[in-house]
Amino acid sequence: MRITKDQFIKMIENFSSDVEMGQFFHKSRQWSWRKRKKFKIFFGIEKKKRNKSIIESYDNNIPLKEIGKQFFLSKSQVYRIVKKVKDARKRFAGENLEIPGIKE
Repeated sequence: MRITKDQFIKMIENFSSDVEMGQFFHKSRQWSWRKRKKFKIFFGIEKKKRNKSIIESYDNNIPLKEIGKQFFLSKSQVYRIVKKVKDARKRFAGENLEIPGIKE
């Protein structure tokens, strides 16, 4: 079965993740990622919004495990996102720079 770009975009709207889409079609997560790559469909902006929400949750003292459940990520993935922002906060401490997704 061949899938066109338009069909794939409609499928993306119906599924919350590549894993879910792959499971529905009895394929791997990589299958849906390869389709995204083939059709040049990337969602970097959505990831930035997600990461900003993760940082806000972390700043509100929500445990990493709970944040991971909320965003369907592992605890270690959440930790990497938080660590990246913590490092940026340290690097730019004392400077009056506005870093997206980071509140002082």
